[in-house]
Amino acid sequence: MSPPSMGSTHQVFKAMRLQIFLYDTFRRHARMFMEPAIVHTWRESQEVMLQQLSQDKVILGGDMRADSPGTPAFYNLEKELTKKTVLKDIAKLSPHYQTSSLEAFHSVILRFAPKNVVYPYLGMLCRLYLAALHYNENADGGQATTSSGDPRFKLSFPKSRKGECRARPVKTEATFRFVDDLIDMIMEKVFVDPSSYRDEILKINIPPDPSSQYEHPDKEEVIASYVSRFNYGGGEFEASISSPGVRKLRRTTHEGITTRIFRPRKPQHQLTKLL
Repeated sequence: MSPPSMGSTHQVFKAMRLQIFLYDTFRRHARMFMEPAIVHTWRESQEVMLQQLSQDKVILGGDMRADSPGTPAFYNLEKELTKKTVLKDIAKLSPHYQTSSLEAFHSVILRFAPKNVVYPYLGMLCRLYLAALHYNENADGGQATTSSGDPRFKLSFPKSRKGECRARPVKTEATFRFVDDLIDMIMEKVFVDPSSYRDEILKINIPPDPSSQYEHPDKEEVIASYVSRFNYGGGEFEASISSPGVRKLRRTTHEGITTRIFRPRKPQHQLTKLL
C-alpha cells in the first residue's frame, strides 16, 4: 500500500541494471501533472463530504419543557449525569474521546509518508492528501464474508490473555478506487489542459525552507573548519595512556603515513566455574 519514494525506486532499478529517468525529470512531471491532480481530487472529495454532512439532521431528546433548566426534572438529570463515575464511563464510551480511528489514520500516514524520508512541502502535502483519500475510502469497510455469506473470523492468542484464544472479525480487503480516478484525471484532463489545475497549486501558501532564514557562510570556510575525531592532521597519532582494555590498531593514510589508533576492546564472555 505504501507508495515508494523516487530514491527507493531508483535503487531497485539500479540493482536490476535498468535505466530510469533522473530525479529532476520526476519532479518536473510531478509538479506539472501529478501534484495538481492530487490537490484537485482532494478538494473535490472534501466538498462532497462537507455537502453530505450539511444535510444530516440533528435529533434532540426530550420535549424541551420537562428538561428545561430550573425544573426538578432537569436538576435530577444534571445530578445523575455529573457524577464522577458516570463522567469517567462516558469518557471511555464516547466515540469522540477514543483515539483508535485517529491512530489508524496515523498508521496510514506513515505508509504514505515515512518519517525517515524528507519530502518537499508540496510533496508532503500531496502524500497526506493521498493518505486521507485512502483512509476515507476504506474507513467504513465491513466484515468479510465467506462464499456462503457467513462472516469470517480469525483466531488470535493475545499475550495479555496468557494463551486464551479469542476470535476476531476479518475485515474486507482495502480498495484503491481513488488511484484509478487519479490516473483517469491525469490522462484525460490534466494532460490536455494543465494550466487550470496548476492555478490551484499556485494558490497554496508554501512556506520557505527552514534553512533559508539562516546566514549561509562560504563553503570553503566551513570545510576548513571541519573537525573530526578521526582526523589526526596527517601525522602519527600518539597516545599517552595504555591499559589492558585498549587494543592498538595501525592504519596507513593516503599519504603513506602509518598511524596508531587506540580503541576499547570488546567485552569478552568469561566462563564461571561452578564448584
